[in-house]
Amino acid sequence: MIQNATGIDGTAAEPNSERAVAIVADRIVEVGPTATVFAYPDDEVLDVEGRVVMPGVINAHVHFAYSTENLEAWARAGVTTIREVGAPLFAPPEWTGISGWDDWVAAILAGAEVEDLLPPAFVWRDEEAERPESARALLSGPCVTATGGYPGGSLSLHVNTETVVEDGLEVTPVEDARRTVEVLLDAGADVIKICLANPWGTTEWGLLSQDQVAAIVEVAHAAGV
Repeated sequence: MIQNATGIDGTAAEPNSERAVAIVADRIVEVGPTATVFAYPDDEVLDVEGRVVMPGVINAHVHFAYSTENLEAWARAGVTTIREVGAPLFAPPEWTGISGWDDWVAAILAGAEVEDLLPPAFVWRDEEAERPESARALLSGPCVTATGGYPGGSLSLHVNTETVVEDGLEVTPVEDARRTVEVLLDAGADVIKICLANPWGTTEWGLLSQDQVAAIVEVAHAAGV
């Protein structure tokens, strides 16, 4: 039981003072004035003396999330979930012995089990999910893009102490787009990111066709993403 909190409920209502939050088995079961939300004799009671209690913040567009230090910093700031949109899956390669996307897909198509070859990024995500000190991470992996599309070879990120570069996942025919998304989702991607714009006002990048986009969306929606 949390008592005497300043409650912010995320509805744009004014903060409420002297609020209580009853928690049972890691679930919030009641919120209300401290005077009316009663604690049982065996309850553990924490008097927070006016400190703020509020829902966790979700940061829906981040990069540089492949860092335990960053996840812990977000959590300390009240950000309990982040969504990484566009980052490598296979770096550093010594984590699995697989050098990159093409080799990994080849192994899958040759009959290897996906769960035996989880990309390092998703393994790391699942390990961090067990740590209450870290924000929850939702990962897309590299963005799916057209041949010659953004980000090309410009995606350079730091994975803990390693610097890695990985292109976007370039697709050409519609079935290639479909298969790429299927493999990403089977591997454990939480979301799919596609690149549809020419950034910085340039016209040098290739763009996905409407048929490719429709195929990507169809596959993702069929998987509940």
